[in-house]
Amino acid sequence: IDAPGIAALAEAMKPLGEVIVVAPKTDQSGKSHSTTILGSLPKPIPVEHDGKPFGTAIDGTPADCVLAAVYWLSPDQKFDLVVSGINRGTNVGVGSLYSGTVGAAVEGALAKIPAIAFSQDSGRKEYAVSAQIAAKIVERAMKEGLAPYTLLNVNIPPGNPKGVKVASMGDSLYLLDHFETRGDVVKPILKRATELLPDRDTAFYAEGYVTIAPLTIDWTSRESLKPIERWELELPK
Repeated sequence: IDAPGIAALAEAMKPLGEVIVVAPKTDQSGKSHSTTILGSLPKPIPVEHDGKPFGTAIDGTPADCVLAAVYWLSPDQKFDLVVSGINRGTNVGVGSLYSGTVGAAVEGALAKIPAIAFSQDSGRKEYAVSAQIAAKIVERAMKEGLAPYTLLNVNIPPGNPKGVKVASMGDSLYLLDHFETRGDVVKPILKRATELLPDRDTAFYAEGYVTIAPLTIDWTSRESLKPIERWELELPK
């Protein structure tokens, strides 16, 4: 709730409509689409910035926060859009499957609300440029609309972006290399991938483009339906 990226995104959204901020109480990196709220309802915590009401903190995951906002804290409110971020650290390609930022957008899509997740390269120290990019994308998305159960995964690269590329989800930008033991802690060590699938969001991001990957909550591998049907499986008697 105190992350500067959330404050920057909330401020950028104000000219586009009423903004309701609900965010995790603590850092929830890597929590993906996990939820805890279905087991119990965490107590909401009002949060102020500079002495003014800012939003509500939830002792839970990013997906919990969307559930809380839509079904609990503002059940009579019609939400036009869910925006998540701005996360410090890229969530491009299949790496987005681990992302709590993207997980919150998934929860918005499940609620049949258009949703957009924003992340920026960890090398960026400020959020002004990313917030301006987010405002332009959100404004256009609200005007054009999104297909049902669709979310956008947007990533802003380091430096001055070359432009915007809309592309399919790519492979991972970082690969697990090995684990190191540091005292009592075991840390994963990542390395940057050297070969990337062409014309996918990961490759365009690595080339310096803002990437937009339209994702859907339907994970069906349609090319596998017919082949698996031909297995002609029979249940055991």
